[in-house]
Amino acid sequence: MDPSGALPNYPWREALHAVNTVFAHSPSHTPDVAVARSNAFYPRTSDVTETYALGECLEAIRGYHLSARLVPGRILLNVQASSAAFVSPMNVRNCVEVLGRNERNNDSILRKARSLLKGLRVRTNYIPDNKGDGNTKQPNKTIIKDYTVSSIRGSSAEQKFSWDNHGMVTVQDYFRRQYEIRLSYPKAPLVVYVSGGQERYIPSELCEILPGQLARKKLSGPQTAKMVKFAVRPPNINAAAIAGRGMDLIAGQRSLPLLKDFDFNVSSRMLVVPARQLQPPTPSYGGRAQKRQLFPGSWNLSQEKFYKPAALPKWSVLIVQAGYRSGPSGAAREIGHWVLDTARREFATYGIQTGPKADQIFVAEGLPSGADALPFLDSYFKKASDEKFHMLFVVIPEKDTTVYGMIKFLGDVKYGIMTVVAQMTNISKCQKLGDNFTSQFFANVALKFNLKAGGVNHTVPTSELNVNTKPNEPVFDQNTMLVGIDCTHPAPGSRKNAPSVAAVVASIDTDLAQFPGNVRSQAPREEMVQELKEIMIERLKYWGTRHGGRLPDKVIVYRDGVSESDYQRVLDFEYGAMKKAFQDLYKPPKKHPRICIIVATKRHHIRFYPTDDKRKARGNNNNTSPGTVVDRHCTGEGRHLWDFWLQAHLAMQGTAKYCHYVVLKNNIFPNADSLEQFTHKLCYLYGRATRSVSYAPPAYYADHLAGRASRGYLREAMEDTSATESEFSFQTNDPDTWNGRDFHRNLANRMLYI
Repeated sequence: MDPSGALPNYPWREALHAVNTVFAHSPSHTPDVAVARSNAFYPRTSDVTETYALGECLEAIRGYHLSARLVPGRILLNVQASSAAFVSPMNVRNCVEVLGRNERNNDSILRKARSLLKGLRVRTNYIPDNKGDGNTKQPNKTIIKDYTVSSIRGSSAEQKFSWDNHGMVTVQDYFRRQYEIRLSYPKAPLVVYVSGGQERYIPSELCEILPGQLARKKLSGPQTAKMVKFAVRPPNINAAAIAGRGMDLIAGQRSLPLLKDFDFNVSSRMLVVPARQLQPPTPSYGGRAQKRQLFPGSWNLSQEKFYKPAALPKWSVLIVQAGYRSGPSGAAREIGHWVLDTARREFATYGIQTGPKADQIFVAEGLPSGADALPFLDSYFKKASDEKFHMLFVVIPEKDTTVYGMIKFLGDVKYGIMTVVAQMTNISKCQKLGDNFTSQFFANVALKFNLKAGGVNHTVPTSELNVNTKPNEPVFDQNTMLVGIDCTHPAPGSRKNAPSVAAVVASIDTDLAQFPGNVRSQAPREEMVQELKEIMIERLKYWGTRHGGRLPDKVIVYRDGVSESDYQRVLDFEYGAMKKAFQDLYKPPKKHPRICIIVATKRHHIRFYPTDDKRKARGNNNNTSPGTVVDRHCTGEGRHLWDFWLQAHLAMQGTAKYCHYVVLKNNIFPNADSLEQFTHKLCYLYGRATRSVSYAPPAYYADHLAGRASRGYLREAMEDTSATESEFSFQTNDPDTWNGRDFHRNLANRMLYI
């Protein structure tokens, strides 16, 4: 294969797959190397293994991801440090004991154990190794056998089965009589496996979890925090590990004979590529010119008036107290009034019109656990709705994704009340730490309130978005609509048939602050937005209501989360749906808007490291500076792509992850620089922060909206229920479930997801 030659008819993707197979062969066949998804390798030998305990029988292991990439003139080998969660090799009974430490009853312990252990391989060695006559036992010799866990349930003392001519016996009795094993923990759960179509039972104390098995469940909050702590490393340390251990694993001495057979030579040095530094815009506040930047990619709000402060609708505060922490109702009500008064005072500094002070504070005492929390919270939302409140500042006892999802469902879907949620711990910090912390905390709350109420926190002058364009042909003006599209899919452990969620957001004016949208459920794992035509029609019509009935003549689309294999599907299906929407709305057809479709990808394994101090961002993290763009020497895979890599944000920790932008369709931007400049400056327009973000806000907002639906409205479908094998289906007549389409009519065209 000659990568410098013409490729239009060459099966270059198949060739790359073959290259990946060659490089993966040696690490895949190396003892004590765990393989994940065929191209990620995790050493488990004691001298090189880097592990970190995550808690509840999980451990993080650091390894390396491998992939070959084709660029004009060469093949690149991409090696990137990768961390993954594995189930710790340990005794199954001990694991179940660990999982049950914070559970209240045996049923919840078993559900948790099934969720983690189902599908894993376990090993036993209790079966005696008999001689050929099948009767004489060899002392101290046993047969090692491996099994796949089907379930975890029951106990050896209680579970019975039919044993040949012995009738019904317990598992405990069977092991005593058959193998002379007296169980130490007869009440411990059993490991269930299937053989010959029948369930078989092994006491969990006799089973060992085999090493090198990926965790198939979603990590808990504390586990995720530990995982991030383990995975985050400064760029220089990351680069050294890749060049050292990573390359030794992928292309070291063990791999050389095979690589030579294919005439592969791998450089020992990382590829050096040219980069450019794009200048940041200067965010505008309070109708005044611009805001001074403290650092590239970061600035201080410092009580500036918002660019367009909103007038809040009728709003109040809801204090939620957990049952086991409930204090005097008077104290909770006092906190509620303090929150209301403080919020009104702090919001006013940013120009927000807070309206008349609410004469009612809601205090929800005794929040129950589990599903009972929904009707409990519902009663307070109903009271707020009956009193014509349109916004609630909800304070919950602690971080709780289930309660948070219930609040968002009740507000967004059932009652049409916008909500901002905070934790009581932060309110307590405000009262203890004084004015500085209070001002900072309520500044962040004010950003959300203003956007939800239709305001504009900050903007960037239109002129700064039109770099390297002709004066009479701007890429962005009052006739341009920006669109963000994303799909999220069920997480590991979700219910069977749990749907995917598609979200589409679109701008409404040149401030690029308000991005209302639509959300739909669709078939599980379906990446293409199935109702995109209908959604685009709704977004275009709403844009028209804000512009005197006219429609945009330019549409710029940022599509989040599409893999390379789906690029053509986006053009065929989603661009096709957009054209059908244009056909229905634009008369005559020649007036269809010009369009640009850009895929924005953050889930990749490419990293860039500064070659000298001039390339580093200010600070001590050794990353490249915000505004760094790479568009040569590692782009244009197969000579078919127009793509570039952009770091728009200031990486606060670890190694900066660039966003990879791939242009699928373009008849708006006159050149690469104009698109790169526009995208970079767009990253400074993320409304709820005073810093640039890592990828284009339209795609970011679509991700927020899809996440709101999947984790909030569909919380039951996305729960970790792999232990129960329960299936999900929409209950169209149940007012306490989402029907899979948008939100309450009161919140149509509101930026409620922010």
